[in-house]
Amino acid sequence: PPLKTLDARPNNLPVQLSSFIGRKEEMKQIKCMLKDKRLLTFTGPGGTGKTRLSLQIAADIIDDFGNGVWFVELASLIEPELLPNVIVHTLGIKEQPKENVEDTLIEYLQDKELLIILDNCEHIIKACAVLAEKILQKSSKIKIIATSREALQCSGEQTYKILSLETPDPKDKESPELLTQYEAVRLFIERALCVNKNFRVNNDNAPALAEICHKLDGIPLAIELAAVRIKILSVEKIHERLDDRFKLLIGGQRTALPRQQTLKALIDWSYDLLSNEERILWSRLSVFSGGWNLDAAEDICSDLTIIKKEEILDLLGNLTDKSIVIFIQDNNKYSMLESIKQYGHDKLIKSNKYKIIKDKFLKFYTELAETANKNLRGGETAIWINILNSEYKNIEKGLIWSLDSNENEISARIVGSIAQYWFILGNISEGIRWLEIVLMKQPENMDSYFCRVNYFRGKFARLNGDFEMAKIFLNRSLQYWREVGNKRGISDTLNSLGVNEFDQGRYEQAAEYYEENLKIYRESENKKGIAVSLNNLGNVVSNLGDFTKAIKLYEESLAIRRELKDELGIGITLNNLGILAFEQGEYEKAYDLLNQSMQIRHSIGDRNGIAISILNLGHTAYNQGEFLKSSNYYKESLKICREIGDKSLTADSLCNLGKAALEQEDTEQALKFIEESIGINREIGSQSQIAICLYFLGRIAFLKKEKEKAREYYYESLNIYHETGNRKDIVLNLIRLAEFQNFAGQNIQAVKLLGFVFKNYSESNKIKFPKTDQFVIDEFIMELKKKLSEKDFLENYEAGKLMSLKQAIETAISN
Repeated sequence: PPLKTLDARPNNLPVQLSSFIGRKEEMKQIKCMLKDKRLLTFTGPGGTGKTRLSLQIAADIIDDFGNGVWFVELASLIEPELLPNVIVHTLGIKEQPKENVEDTLIEYLQDKELLIILDNCEHIIKACAVLAEKILQKSSKIKIIATSREALQCSGEQTYKILSLETPDPKDKESPELLTQYEAVRLFIERALCVNKNFRVNNDNAPALAEICHKLDGIPLAIELAAVRIKILSVEKIHERLDDRFKLLIGGQRTALPRQQTLKALIDWSYDLLSNEERILWSRLSVFSGGWNLDAAEDICSDLTIIKKEEILDLLGNLTDKSIVIFIQDNNKYSMLESIKQYGHDKLIKSNKYKIIKDKFLKFYTELAETANKNLRGGETAIWINILNSEYKNIEKGLIWSLDSNENEISARIVGSIAQYWFILGNISEGIRWLEIVLMKQPENMDSYFCRVNYFRGKFARLNGDFEMAKIFLNRSLQYWREVGNKRGISDTLNSLGVNEFDQGRYEQAAEYYEENLKIYRESENKKGIAVSLNNLGNVVSNLGDFTKAIKLYEESLAIRRELKDELGIGITLNNLGILAFEQGEYEKAYDLLNQSMQIRHSIGDRNGIAISILNLGHTAYNQGEFLKSSNYYKESLKICREIGDKSLTADSLCNLGKAALEQEDTEQALKFIEESIGINREIGSQSQIAICLYFLGRIAFLKKEKEKAREYYYESLNIYHETGNRKDIVLNLIRLAEFQNFAGQNIQAVKLLGFVFKNYSESNKIKFPKTDQFVIDEFIMELKKKLSEKDFLENYEAGKLMSLKQAIETAISN
């Protein structure tokens, strides 16, 4: 609501010609505080609306003061000793001859009940503090609101920090209707309409408006100055010009104070009130992006002459008190509003210290990235992920600077160190983008730093489903490590080459890589590497159908990883043990292991791992016949996979959504999911996943009475499984093909296939088939027992148990 214009109480509150926007919660808190406090100081950077808020509060509570409310403007006061004179003049007090003005003021106020607003105290802060304290000591019914960029620091004072207006996050891409819920946006719209009545927010300009409010940090004055430009510029053009905001935002009202007519003048006012050391530190702090901690400030911003390292803490405290710097208690970091930072950066550029500070910045954050990389696999993974989350913008800024200045070794050091962080979080597209940019700077003769860049480019290519490209980059890395004899580099790269083969369903080739790197790890007594290799060999033998051996390998790996407190590794191996648990029908155990895995992965932010654990929780629910529950898990996994850009896992999640839809009798939806999945898998060349999709396409064709088409899908799937050596998943194809033998009247062959399946999978590995498959199998057996004598059934069932896989496949495809 507009300021009250009541004459019932004395006041000199200026009538406001524009409406007051937002601040409802702040108003409620401040009014509550004023019931108990007599001196309340509004602090905050210039332009945040301290004055406007104080006037609105005063208007709302004017009836609480019998002698009214009085607004004392101090911005133009130069001599602090004249402060009592200004207040006396404002209140209309008659000065007494030969009497000290301050004494006259205090005597007048002794029995009065009024509210005084001391506006803009920062440049005469000490005088304001002394006089306010005296007034409150002598006058029990007086209350004071002070506005200042720093606290008065006197007895009885309560401070209230005025924050910027709430702004939208441009990443959310909210509609025009949703944007108006933000105070900063409403302020811009209202002020824009004052200069252009035809202004409207629409779908085209809404993103730029969100960016403007966000980049201006929700500072009311800055937003008002930007809105005025609507007279001659579109919202999009205003946004484009914000990088040069001090030239853009100069259109304030001529009747306003000079420092409120331009953004630069507003910040000049704060700058001029600082000591030389504070000004220099402000400029140097502008190099940071996304905030900084004390260690970084002490290391980067200090020197041996002007600002010593031990002086940084006190100077930071001063700048925080004066609303230049913001201290964020939750993470013990400091930051600055963007406009204040840009002002400081302009000062730094003009100084002769810019390159020195920039070089120190690069050194600090390159070393931080390298230290983090060393600690990402161990007991402090979560701690270092949090550190990198907090410092990522500074590390990225260092990377950009190193690239711009052709400091290629530093670029490679940063990317080679931060890549594991991207890998853990599943930031695939971001990782690939930076790795490729740095690889463009690679020298003719590779060094160890660029070798790591090639290594990670290969790992990210695999995650992106480009297995051939992955092999090229990983082999480049392997060649270099072999040439220089770096055993750690050789074994790590061999492991990644193994994973690359495994993901394509080439299990024997994967095993060869894993066996070689395990040998090197054992020779060098690298426990972490040994654990990795054991886990990965467990994956191979699991898919080859030897669950007993797989469990032994996983448990050996898990024991080492627990000894090393390798959180990331523990999460991986628990997940793998969970897979074997649900495969063997131990569903409670599976849920327990998978949830343990997911809890660890959540704690370290391993989004790729979280998606995998959720996918396997879906498999557990599916195997129990809880198809709706499994669908929900698969949808959650798919969402994460698409966000992080993991094509292989995306395809896997789609295929599983298809199979869950199939069991819920939604054949068309199942077909849609599986066709999308097989399309991705054919694109990336994942043979094992193609085989799974073909199997379910066969199921769908069979339900549609397209039996020959179904048989073709089963044959193709069976061949891929046989070629890749996947003995675990081939079983479902054999069961479905046994059905075809039965339909063709070849009951003997069908019974033999069942014997082979149960001997080699159900009995040897204790595999529990998913409930839907078990139901089909049970009915199938009952039907065969009706068609054959008990003697024929048992003889051929036992004969099937003795068949080799090759013989089983020949039986399955015989007509």
